[in-house]
Amino acid sequence: MDPSIPSDSHQARHGIQECNFCLKSRSEVGRLFACSGCKLALYCSPECQKAGWSFHKHVCKSIKDERSQLKEMDKLFLSASDKPQASAAVSSGAALPSVIMDEFCAFAEKFKLPLMEAGYNGLNIASDPSFSGRAVLFVLLEHAPDRAQSSRVWARFKVVHARPMTYDELRAEYGRENVQGLIDQFIWIRDLQSRVDDYVASETILLSCYCNVTSPPMPLHYPVPIGVTPAYMRAVSVSNTWEQKLKDIVEKISGRNTRDGR
Repeated sequence: MDPSIPSDSHQARHGIQECNFCLKSRSEVGRLFACSGCKLALYCSPECQKAGWSFHKHVCKSIKDERSQLKEMDKLFLSASDKPQASAAVSSGAALPSVIMDEFCAFAEKFKLPLMEAGYNGLNIASDPSFSGRAVLFVLLEHAPDRAQSSRVWARFKVVHARPMTYDELRAEYGRENVQGLIDQFIWIRDLQSRVDDYVASETILLSCYCNVTSPPMPLHYPVPIGVTPAYMRAVSVSNTWEQKLKDIVEKISGRNTRDGR
């Protein structure tokens, strides 16, 4: 990808969407279709989807299992909606866990290049690629009140903050029992990504948002693993203002004014 193309441009967002197997971009093949199971992995042809299944089936099953668990959580919350606190949360439009998962998925796909650029800078991959092997870029999201019901699912979030967090910091913040499964997944995916010939590093963006139908609100997490290659490095720019840039891009593309979040 041409590094002169702005990361918030239509061309850049199309360029970074790529086949999960052959890595050809949407701009090269014209059209990509999503896996019918996880709705996340993209492919340019049935042949590529079949060829990549031996790897993707594990990720696909994990995503589908997590969605099933969240659906069960939805049922529990809805069955408790006769309780005053739960009823107030549901009636106010608070998103259920499975809805937040779908919003995460749409947000990650829409803003993949800005997230990748933020991760590249926040995890300091240019000068210390090894750091990303023990840390994530933690991106805290919250629902923008004026877009909570937007039909553009990816536009419902705004970025509160983004910062690097080591695995030890994640365990300390959220409890080992709550995040160790995620960390094991990060390590497993990084091992697979490292087998690619032009592998440079792995960066994991961890999206997080509080589910407000519980009391106290429950944090939900969604990992976005990205294998860094020389082509990806050419597509990003090094910046000290990467966090603000990410916030501004999300606000701009979501149709809100930048800086003030309106």
